[in-house]
Amino acid sequence: MLLTNVLPSKSDLEIFSDELHRRSKLSNMERSIIIGEVENFNQMYALHSVISHLSRCDKDPDTRDFSKITEQCINIIAKAPVIVANNYSIYKFRKGDDLRILRSREDLAMAENFLFLLSGKMPERDEALIFDACLIMHAEHGGGNNSTFTVRTVSSSGANTYMALAAGVASLSGQFHGGANESVMYMMKQCQREVKDWSSEVQVRKYLEKVLDKKAADGRGKIYGLGHAVYTLSDPRTKILKKYARYLAEKNNKLELFNLFELVEKIGPKLLEERKGNPVCVNVDFYSGLVYKLLGIPEALYTPIFAMARTAGWSAHRLEQIVQGKIIRPAYIPPNNQIHKYIDIDERK
Repeated sequence: MLLTNVLPSKSDLEIFSDELHRRSKLSNMERSIIIGEVENFNQMYALHSVISHLSRCDKDPDTRDFSKITEQCINIIAKAPVIVANNYSIYKFRKGDDLRILRSREDLAMAENFLFLLSGKMPERDEALIFDACLIMHAEHGGGNNSTFTVRTVSSSGANTYMALAAGVASLSGQFHGGANESVMYMMKQCQREVKDWSSEVQVRKYLEKVLDKKAADGRGKIYGLGHAVYTLSDPRTKILKKYARYLAEKNNKLELFNLFELVEKIGPKLLEERKGNPVCVNVDFYSGLVYKLLGIPEALYTPIFAMARTAGWSAHRLEQIVQGKIIRPAYIPPNNQIHKYIDIDERK
């Protein structure tokens, strides 16, 4: 639907799913790109490098034919989960684990396949469905967010599909955008260590005050997972993720951890409103990391998962931008709008 703006019929959906399966298979050259990728501790760096290098596997990477550009986008959407999973397998191998690179299974849907490629085990049906819902929620969120606007801007310049989507990955790698759920988990791990009684509102509030005073978490004075440029009262995605987090916490006997997250959700917005005067709510990043943790997904993959889901939205925006056919050049107002008078070099101090 994102690519065509039309809800598919059942037969269309089956055909497209089969096409994604077919295109998800990596060629020998694509595998060699992943295996030959220089060691990267950060999985987003590796993903960025691999996507940009995929142009080497394309006979006409700079095509201007719209149908061929659409195919390029579908290729990246199909291959992204396999690339993320294989990148991580190579990373673990370089850290001393056995090398295990699995092939996608044609009988599994995309979410199931990704979980299978990570663990080598068939995922449980309920967990695969939850992960699939997470991918859907992260697939698209308008054209104004940093990474999507980056993709549109780069696309408007005439750059090819690989450069445009690699630019989106670069944007998403920042901790204030795609990396926010990792920052939430870092903050919450410290909270678990410092708060002796996880059910105490007083102790949790004290910790969050330290966070805002730049004396805890990463020292930036930010409670990660709170606040959104668009949503102020509630983020509809958060309600769904919270439901999944509770379900998985009950299933994995981690309700105490879930309750701590819920307490931060209760206290954090009130504390921020007291200090800054503006209402805020928890955003999509607050519970997404917890859901991934309870699914057994490594923290290093939280942001790459965001990226592999968002390739669908980025592709839709790239295609739309190409149809518009205009270069994006936003007006720029310098800080404080200062105007400096030119001073001759002999008169400068």
